[in-house]
Amino acid sequence: MKRKLSRIIVIVGMMITVNQIMYAQNFAAPYLQYSTSAMGASFGGAFTSLADDASATYWNPAGLADVKGFSFVGLVSSGLALDRNFNSGSFAFDMQKLGVLAVSFAMSGTKKYTGI
Repeated sequence: MKRKLSRIIVIVGMMITVNQIMYAQNFAAPYLQYSTSAMGASFGGAFTSLADDASATYWNPAGLADVKGFSFVGLVSSGLALDRNFNSGSFAFDMQKLGVLAVSFAMSGTKKYTGI
């Protein structure tokens, strides 16, 4: 009985572990799970309605109307699982009556494999 119970516990534990690994790594577009700013990441999906800086180019472009002066947001993520990396940057400048000039970029990829 003890042996059967221990086998069940091991199997359930393995299933939970495999499920967590698959959920964390198996995305068709893994760059979509990363944020472009630290503030946006801390708010989660709720930052969409609050974006009022340069990161609004990613979260909600309508938030660019609240940019005053100059705004720059950058985020570098390296050392992610499976040798992935994600870098982003956004720049916004209030041009008074002409509106807001905004530029944004996001780079996602993997490190070059240098194996045998």
